[in-house]
Amino acid sequence: MIFLLVFGLGISTQAADRGVLAPIARSTFEKKVVPLFEGRLSVGDFEVSLPRKTLTVTNIVLLTPPGFGRQPIFEVARIKLKVAPLPLLKHQFVVKEVVISEPVITCYQRQDGRVNLAAELMRLVKKKPETTETAVSLTIDQVVVENGEFRFWGPLPDRSVQQIFSLSSFQAELSRVMMPNPHSVPSPFFLKGRLVSAHQGMVSSRGEVSLGVTPVCFKADAEIQGLFLEDFVPLFPQALVTPVAGYADIRSHFECWGTYLENINQVEITGLRLRSQGGLAGKFFLGLPAAAVAAILADENSTINLSFVVRGPFEDLKVDLWTPIKTALQKQFQEKFSSRVAGVIPALKKKATGIFRRGKVE
Repeated sequence: MIFLLVFGLGISTQAADRGVLAPIARSTFEKKVVPLFEGRLSVGDFEVSLPRKTLTVTNIVLLTPPGFGRQPIFEVARIKLKVAPLPLLKHQFVVKEVVISEPVITCYQRQDGRVNLAAELMRLVKKKPETTETAVSLTIDQVVVENGEFRFWGPLPDRSVQQIFSLSSFQAELSRVMMPNPHSVPSPFFLKGRLVSAHQGMVSSRGEVSLGVTPVCFKADAEIQGLFLEDFVPLFPQALVTPVAGYADIRSHFECWGTYLENINQVEITGLRLRSQGGLAGKFFLGLPAAAVAAILADENSTINLSFVVRGPFEDLKVDLWTPIKTALQKQFQEKFSSRVAGVIPALKKKATGIFRRGKVE
């Protein structure tokens, strides 16, 4: 989405003169780019400086697709492009640098698990070009993101939706962008930021993406350090047990081919403590009474390692992390604590029997 905006800004500056450059830039942008977003995209001011060879656009807002809340999916305080003027004579738009200041991206997950970002991407992929005008080439040496924020909104058990966490103060860089890109030359990128919930962690990612081609492809490695598990309990409203302590370090690998995503995750959990939602009997978790699982972990100080995969086409992709996490955790739990299960379950049964007997006496 960002690069559709940048490409539109590029082509909007070509057929303009000194006196009316900014108005023509706005008119061309609104004609070529705004319709792609079905009236949900708005911009503030266009500022052009010929001596500095810059084009600046402020207050860019893209509303979220219908059915995904009211928060804008994308907001940017300012995009500034530094342009090389001579290549314009050859219909080549060479941008020395793009600086995107204070972008805010909002990811909204509905009750059915669908996510606004995936819905918007699929809509753009399916949208066919409506014009056959002479192509304009765009080359960007470097894209810099300053002081960005990513917000994740997720569903709660009462069917409301609230912000679960954010990635704040993130910085990012992307190099060597070409549109069109017939040889699928990848553009390397890097980003880092602070994961903010009740506690704070760190997020970083490095990879490469092929833009200007259909389909778009990318691969990346990401790392999350210091993710406190109890901060993310709202993401698993139906879980029989929930974490009350523990933190995780996560290493992930992402690969995307067109509209298909595969995400492989390696998780290291330290100091995990669980609270059972189902009492001593009748509720099972990891193939054991939920209370037994919580009891086994009560005095456990070792590290739990697990892995899980999320894959599927964007069109049908739903954020259901609990199922793969539970499967991986069950395997790890049975391997790691099988010797302790035999001792804990009889004790719980004895305790439960005592409670039931007292109930009969009363």
